[in-house]
Amino acid sequence: MRGLSEPETREYLKSRMELAGVTRDIFTDQAVAQIHSTSNGFPRNINNIVNACLMFCKWRGIDSVDEEVVYQANIELAV
Repeated sequence: MRGLSEPETREYLKSRMELAGVTRDIFTDQAVAQIHSTSNGFPRNINNIVNACLMFCKWRGIDSVDEEVVYQANIELAV
């Protein structure tokens, strides 16, 4: 089974955010690349990482996801 490509990952994130009512890009290019690399493009892994990112952002009062947020989310998921 092959995961999504990086452009497909970007579109997947965009479509999921639109379904949630988010109308602007909240993921930096570096964050998308890191999410793709860490998840190997598998949607379930992408969802888990993004969920942890969004929870981290809410907790810290941050309104966008950058590579530091993805890094922190991955630390949380490794526990």
